[in-house]
Amino acid sequence: MQVLKSSQSSANADVVKAVANGVWPLARGDGSIDSKSPEYQKYLAENDAVVLFLEALKQHQKSEDIVASCCRAMEAICVNDTTCKEAESAGGLKLLTNLIRDQKDCEKVVAKCASCLSCFARCDLNKPKIVRIYSYFSKKINTQLYRNKKQVQLGVCEFVISLMQTKNFEKTPSVHIYSMKLITAVTLRQPEICDRVMKSDAHSAALNSMKLFPANANVQREACLMIRNLVSRNKQHVKAIVNAGAEPLIRKARELHSTCEDVAFGALRELNCDISDMKHYRDQGRAMYGMYT
Repeated sequence: MQVLKSSQSSANADVVKAVANGVWPLARGDGSIDSKSPEYQKYLAENDAVVLFLEALKQHQKSEDIVASCCRAMEAICVNDTTCKEAESAGGLKLLTNLIRDQKDCEKVVAKCASCLSCFARCDLNKPKIVRIYSYFSKKINTQLYRNKKQVQLGVCEFVISLMQTKNFEKTPSVHIYSMKLITAVTLRQPEICDRVMKSDAHSAALNSMKLFPANANVQREACLMIRNLVSRNKQHVKAIVNAGAEPLIRKARELHSTCEDVAFGALRELNCDISDMKHYRDQGRAMYGMYT
């Protein structure tokens, strides 16, 4: 962190990238019981790592590799309300949404910034702030909702929903995965935000992603999570989502991907679909339980 505090070092793109890439494995850990990653996370947070990475990002925002590395490092550090609030206070929400806008054709930037924003949304106070950042003006929005308008002002959620439905990313699942991850994060326990994104056909975008990438387990899982959140506290949207063809797509995801069993169960339950044949995990025979039951 001392390296990034030096103006000379933080101006060096190779140095910033190396520091960011080094922070990721330290803060993320290997998942083992004796991992020291929580200690490293605490140390990095207490030494203003998120603020330093945001400052470095401002200097190197035109480099997609540095954007990706800094976003990944911040994701590993922002694990509680305190660090997420610090990210917001340092202008992180606005910076990342502007990067998505300015580099909307770059798969890596859109995906990594959306993923990092979803981590900042771990703090409930940040969720409405993320949604209410208006900075998108586009003359070329080709989705059904906006195609007849010459100029549209969008928030980041509406913007990534529109990107998911463009031809640019029909073959790039990462944009779909992390855009849905962002929508899932900001809609958790936020019925008003659910109402807002539904007006932008968020559910249609998620179902379209499921159709585009049936073999991609991560796409299918994120779509199930997103659909669940959209209706868990907003039952008025159930009919629209079911009528759009959600049930067969979710059932197919569950059949094809073992990692989708729990989230598919949760989504179908919230959509008031029949789940009588899903009381247990298929392989282990364990009862379906946890946050999705």
